[in-house]
Amino acid sequence: MNVFYLLGSLAGIGLLVGLNLFLMGRAKRRVDSDAAIALLAREQPGFRAHTAISASDGAAALIEDETGAFYLVAAAGADLVSRKLAPAGVKALARDGATLRLSLRDLTFPRATLRLHDEAVARDWQERLAPLLRESTSNDRGRARAEPRGP
Repeated sequence: MNVFYLLGSLAGIGLLVGLNLFLMGRAKRRVDSDAAIALLAREQPGFRAHTAISASDGAAALIEDETGAFYLVAAAGADLVSRKLAPAGVKALARDGATLRLSLRDLTFPRATLRLHDEAVARDWQERLAPLLRESTSNDRGRARAEPRGP
């Protein structure tokens, strides 16, 4: 293979990527509570929000519906994606000051960081979400006992 063909191909690909970024930009959508609730209302039939909080940097939002279920909405490029937070899907929950970090059992959405405006608000949402983590841990223990052992 000729080295010039390889270098020319790489340069062409780089030029196309650069042109795409120049023309389309790297716009990332900001998430606010209203946009998150509107998305969930379109995706979840009968959805009615109870409380919502959005990250101060616009990266994500947490919403609790009237039934007590929690949803995470985050920016993914120019779109928004949502996940219902279920005990089997929450791996870890940590708080550092006003920042909440969620680790999820989801290959396409493994983690989310919410930088909230106030430490007390972050503590409140950590306490609200804590039962999901406790249920997740107890489900893991139950699953570990129910798995058959090898011969």
